Amino acid sequence: MKKSIFSAAMVFGLVISAPLMAAASSVNPVVVIGHVSVIGAGTLDQAEQMLNNKARAMGGDAIHITSMGGKNKLHATAEVLKH
Repeated sequence: MKKSIFSAAMVFGLVISAPLMAAASSVNPVVVIGHVSVIGAGTLDQAEQMLNNKARAMGGDAIHITSMGGKNKLHATAEVLKH
C-alpha cells in the first residue's frame, strides 16, 4: 500500500513538474554557437581555461567540454554556449 502511494506521488510530481521545466528552459534558452579545441595544456585546469578563453573570444557565455585526453600534454574540445 505504501509503495503504491509513493509511486502515485512520484508520478504526480513528474506530471506537475514537466510543464514547469519546459517553461523555464524556454525563458532562457541555451544555444550552441560553435566549437573550440586546444592542444598542449599541461593540466586539466589549464585546458579548461584555454577553452574558456577561446569561447569568450567567440562571444560565448559558457562551455560544455565534450572531450579531454592525453598523457603529458592534454588536448580538449568543447561546445561554446550562448544564453
